[in-house]
Amino acid sequence: MRPYDRDDAPRCGRCGTCCRKGGPTLQAEDAALVAEGVLPLASLVTLRLFELAWDEAQGRLRPQPRETVKVRGTGEAAFPWHCIFHRADSLCGIHERRPAQCRALLCRDTRPLEALYAQGQIGRAEVLAALPLRPGWLELAQAHEESCGVERMVRLAVEAWRGPEGGRRAAAEALGGMLRQDAAFRALCVERAGIAREELPFLLGRPLAELLEGTGLAAEPQGAEGWRLHRAGRCLYDL
Repeated sequence: MRPYDRDDAPRCGRCGTCCRKGGPTLQAEDAALVAEGVLPLASLVTLRLFELAWDEAQGRLRPQPRETVKVRGTGEAAFPWHCIFHRADSLCGIHERRPAQCRALLCRDTRPLEALYAQGQIGRAEVLAALPLRPGWLELAQAHEESCGVERMVRLAVEAWRGPEGGRRAAAEALGGMLRQDAAFRALCVERAGIAREELPFLLGRPLAELLEGTGLAAEPQGAEGWRLHRAGRCLYDL
C-alpha cells in the first residue's frame, strides 16, 4: 500500500492552494487515466526537454531535465497553471480518479510526493502507447523536436541579445526561422493530419513564441509570417 493511500494518512484541508499553483505531471500509472478518457489529450500539455518549469518538490523554476506531460492550467493572470479540474468550490472535478501526484501531495508532508518524483514521470511516448488509435503521432512529435527543439531556441535567443555583436543578427534571423517553422508545423497538423487544435499542446508542447518569454525575449507576430522580437519593451529585430 502506498503511504498516501493509508487510512491513517493526514488529510487534505481542501484550501485549493496546491491546485492553483499547478496541476500534476503524470506518473506511469496515470497512463490508464488517459486511455480511459479521464484525462483527455486536450487536458494535457507536454513540458519539453530544457523548457523552464516549476518543480513542486524543490519549490523553484528549473530547466526540464527530461520531457514530462502535465495537466493544463487555466491561463488566468494570477495563477496561469491553475489546474483545469479544480472547481470554484475548491473541490476536484476528477477527485475519485485523480492522478498519482494529486493523491500524494500534502503541503504538511511532501515526502510521498518527493518519492514519486524520484520514480520519474512519463512523456509523450508512454502516453501514446496507451492510445493505439493515434498512429503516427509520436513520429510527428519527434519530427517537430528535430526542427523546433527548445535547447536550440534558448541558445539562439541568448545569442540574439547578448552574444558577440557580429553574430546577433544572424542568431535573430535563425530564431525567426524557428518561430515560422513551429507555427507552420502546427497549422499542418491541424489542416493535413486532422489533429484537434486543443490537442496540440500535448502533441507538440507550447508554441515556441510562448517558451521564448523564459529567455527574456518576447515575440510578436507581424503579418502572415513575420515576427518582431522585443526585450524589456524595446524592439530588437523585425524578422
